[in-house]
Amino acid sequence: MAAFVSCVGAALTPHRRGVAACDARSSTFLGPAVSARVATPGAPSMPGVVVATASRDLPIDAQTNKPLVEVAITDGSTMTQSSRADGWLESVRGFQSTSSSSSSLTGAAAATVQALGAEADHVLSTLPPPLREESWRFTDLNALYKMRFGAAAAGSDADVAADAARSPTAASLSGAVMADAAATVVFVDGVYRPELSTVGASMGETGVYVGTLGGYEGDASDTLLELLSAKSCETDVSLNVFTALNGAAVAAGSTEVGVVVVPAGVAVDGAVQVLFSTTPGGTKETSTAAFPRLLVVAGANASVDVVEQYMGTEVGAGVGAGATAATGAAAAAVGAAAASHFFSDSLTTVHVGDGARVRHTLVNEVPVDAVALSHVYARTFKDATYELLTLVATGAVGRVTIGAELLAPGGHVDSTSLCLSDGKQVNDLHSRIAHSAPLCTSNQLHKNVAAGRGRSIFAGKVVVDKVAQKTDSKQLCRSLLLSNRAQVDAMPVLLINADDVKCTHGATVSDLNEDELFYCQSRGLSATDARFLLIKGFAGEVVDKVRYEPIQERTTELVRMILDNIDLRDSQFATHSSI
Repeated sequence: MAAFVSCVGAALTPHRRGVAACDARSSTFLGPAVSARVATPGAPSMPGVVVATASRDLPIDAQTNKPLVEVAITDGSTMTQSSRADGWLESVRGFQSTSSSSSSLTGAAAATVQALGAEADHVLSTLPPPLREESWRFTDLNALYKMRFGAAAAGSDADVAADAARSPTAASLSGAVMADAAATVVFVDGVYRPELSTVGASMGETGVYVGTLGGYEGDASDTLLELLSAKSCETDVSLNVFTALNGAAVAAGSTEVGVVVVPAGVAVDGAVQVLFSTTPGGTKETSTAAFPRLLVVAGANASVDVVEQYMGTEVGAGVGAGATAATGAAAAAVGAAAASHFFSDSLTTVHVGDGARVRHTLVNEVPVDAVALSHVYARTFKDATYELLTLVATGAVGRVTIGAELLAPGGHVDSTSLCLSDGKQVNDLHSRIAHSAPLCTSNQLHKNVAAGRGRSIFAGKVVVDKVAQKTDSKQLCRSLLLSNRAQVDAMPVLLINADDVKCTHGATVSDLNEDELFYCQSRGLSATDARFLLIKGFAGEVVDKVRYEPIQERTTELVRMILDNIDLRDSQFATHSSI
């Protein structure tokens, strides 16, 4: 059973059959009222009040299942979400300052990066980490703010061996490398690793460049620097603390800027794979951080497929943070959590020239305790096409913030995405598609699958400027709830300032259809296989668009692992409807 969701900003949670409880005015879930109180050291124990020990873990309120906003510490001090976030920012900036620095930038590039660093430092010294800001209020960042960054103290030979084992190698990355790619470039902890990369000779013969900004000497230098310092967009370093951290890393030289440049009229045969690997920390207190940066330029009438992947030491170890361990692959995934603590903070900017076409696939395959935040901004010009396919399915917290601007007539943007949330995962996709010219089209399809206590968030905005007449835009979010403790927040938004447009948007939420389950079982399928078939079919509308078989197979396996982790007592397919 599915229902059209018309209340923007409402949290959709299991309430009772056929009802999605929401308040369109306050945009809040109409659940039980809870009074927040602050614990006082030495005070008698009362319901809803927790006295914390001297740690960074804010206790969970038993009624709301959310961290308390403020608690008392046993030493008499007080910890708040704000103070913990400030401690996290201080820690990650300290980690940045100890990272190795190497920069080969000169001339205009060096000046641009220097200005970028100054702007980032200003933001970091004046803007606090996001907590309750509108654009972040649905994204629970507690898993990130619990992290502290730095090298672990010297230990035994076994500890040294464990640290070495966590470092990515050609063997550990081999599962992610695409054999038929035209080029594969690997960045480890933000640093380009040519010994792990493969760039075919044909790339250079056609004028295609895949490498770092410091090594580029072609005609697109001005465009690259413009993208690097772009303002008023999702990759602007002044946007928030996370974009500023990335800008600071680039300015410090601890992050090398990856570059893909395709000259005018060139069609790249095969995909360009850009692989960002981060060495994980062994514990939450010794987490690591990386700040990948990627620039893509497609000249007039050029064509290129770019596959952007994020991972730890290896792929296939990241679904279901906090989920119950199963057997086989699921058990291996949970076992990898001991060395899976890192923060990936990436920015990607794409320029699509007149008549050009860029197919961009972004895949998040980080380990179970990792936090991956990605910002993507693309701009299209006359008759250009930008196609983005996003898969966010692993890690503790995953968020992709997408911005696309259609700047000239005839432009087209297609965004297709899938979020899989299991265990206690939080996966989020925010998007903004801006029609700034007439006769442009856009199409957005986003799907959520939420199980366990997972939370999936979609906030999609389509903006049509006054000059953008004859716009044709479609936006749809469809969500599947597999647990009465999972949550989906769906917020499709249209802002139309033109009067001659064709725009639609909507959102649906449902659980598995009982009649379809019965039909599959009546044809001889087991209950588990029937559920898998329906979930795979729901996700398949996105997964089938992936042009690369290994990524397709791994995503399908993630769907299977989510099914393996489902507690049937929690799902209540026969008696409970999520809406």
